[in-house]
Amino acid sequence: MNEIGVDEAKETKRTDEPKPANVNQDEDAEKPRLNQRRDAADSLRKRFIEAGEQLYYRTAPGEPTKLAFTDHGKRLVTEHDDPSVIQGMVLLAKAKGWSTVRVNGTPEFKTEAWVQATIAGLDVEGYTPRGIDLARAEDRRDQRPLRSKTAQYPVDRNAS
Repeated sequence: MNEIGVDEAKETKRTDEPKPANVNQDEDAEKPRLNQRRDAADSLRKRFIEAGEQLYYRTAPGEPTKLAFTDHGKRLVTEHDDPSVIQGMVLLAKAKGWSTVRVNGTPEFKTEAWVQATIAGLDVEGYTPRGIDLARAEDRRDQRPLRSKTAQYPVDRNAS
């Protein structure tokens, strides 16, 4: 069984830190994190069908339904080493607001989970990356499309 779980010790330390006195500054700092969580949840809904705590692959009509992974609250569990499932698990961890995860399972699962979680900006416990893992994470990070305001608002080149 492969799993990605919240690292409760790290999350507790993060939430137990004293809050700054300036509430507006704290709210402004939280906005990007909330946007990331919303984006992760939206992407997850596009990739999987959620039925209770179980998430299924999206399949064409008439194809058999196949379980991708299960959400047990503080643990996301799968029988697969499929990179698309691992990406879904990482997206759900982001949507839940986790900043540190612990990975368990097959060596293939842990390697891919480390790479994908690292790219997503999560700290990972339970796996020590090798040089090739670091290179893969950097390579994939470089291949991701950049989100910029210019991409969201096309420029009218005919306007003077």
